Amino acid sequence: MSDPSHWPKDLPGSATDAVAFLVRSYRHRHDGIASLDDEGLRRPLGAKGGPYANNAMGELITHNPLPLCPLQPPRRPPHPGELPLFSTEPLQPLALHLRRPVPQA
Repeated sequence: MSDPSHWPKDLPGSATDAVAFLVRSYRHRHDGIASLDDEGLRRPLGAKGGPYANNAMGELITHNPLPLCPLQPPRRPPHPGELPLFSTEPLQPLALHLRRPVPQA
């Protein structure tokens, strides 16, 4: 279900812009999912779903959590005496992330 119109026209040029872009993208996705009622979650995707046209939106959401948390920290151990660049703690379950408030841009 890749649609070229969903890709950004211009990628962020700085880290600050990238974080703002990520927050906006997350909010857009989160708000779209949160707006679905039970019927919306059960309704088949239809033509926009391509080969998954007969699958429900709820199936798509629970099948592929990656778009909801696109950035995962690398899992490299630090060298002796070096602090890790990213947390090496395991990622929280997706359900915990979904219960948190949406970050403000």
